[in-house]
Amino acid sequence: MITELPKDVTLDGELFGGRGEFQTTAGIVKTMGLKGWKNITFQILDVPSMGNEPFEGRLQSLQENFGQGGKYHSKEFVVVDQTSAESYHVFDMFKEVEAHGEEGLMLRKPGSKYEGRRSSTLLKIKPFFDAEAEVTGYVPGKGKHTGSTDALKCKMASGKAFAVGSGLSDRQRARPPKVGTIIVYRFQELTKDGVPSASFQYSLSLGVRTGAPTFVGEAADEIVAKDADVPASKKV
Repeated sequence: MITELPKDVTLDGELFGGRGEFQTTAGIVKTMGLKGWKNITFQILDVPSMGNEPFEGRLQSLQENFGQGGKYHSKEFVVVDQTSAESYHVFDMFKEVEAHGEEGLMLRKPGSKYEGRRSSTLLKIKPFFDAEAEVTGYVPGKGKHTGSTDALKCKMASGKAFAVGSGLSDRQRARPPKVGTIIVYRFQELTKDGVPSASFQYSLSLGVRTGAPTFVGEAADEIVAKDADVPASKKV
């Protein structure tokens, strides 16, 4: 996909294999040479190599180079459509994309420069689900977490097992919730196997980036696990 790209351009975006194809896409991008690559497109969001230019200028350059009729236009590279909106339109737009089973919205401040980190000029709005699970054990820590807990082994009400480590403080890792404790965790989607996950992204500059369920806290008033009611569009 990248052999014909200009060498002096860095692109920021996500590999996309179709709605509800998270696991399939993740498997394909981790393996070179699979025929499945023919069904993958790279959805271009920005061009970091022009980071000092205002967003509108960067978007125009992307359209001129990768859009219809552009020098590098191909079916594998798609410049994501951008829509101007007032703040009072955002909630309506969010409900619309959520109804279509899409991941969420990205809000870019007009005239903003590119920043390769969390920034107040780029906000992401995504739906999340909260659920409760029972702690069944612990994943030992490594590296900076050696001697403490890396993640909590958990069981959903459905009986599915998963681990959650994101969101744990150093204090909680040192003294994690006891086995049998019901915890609250947050996630974005369920895999086809019914296990909670977050988002999947792939950047030409950063490689694969995957999210994970997040620990919220102990469920003091719950004695049994309770799964979230997740629509079919959020089962990937």
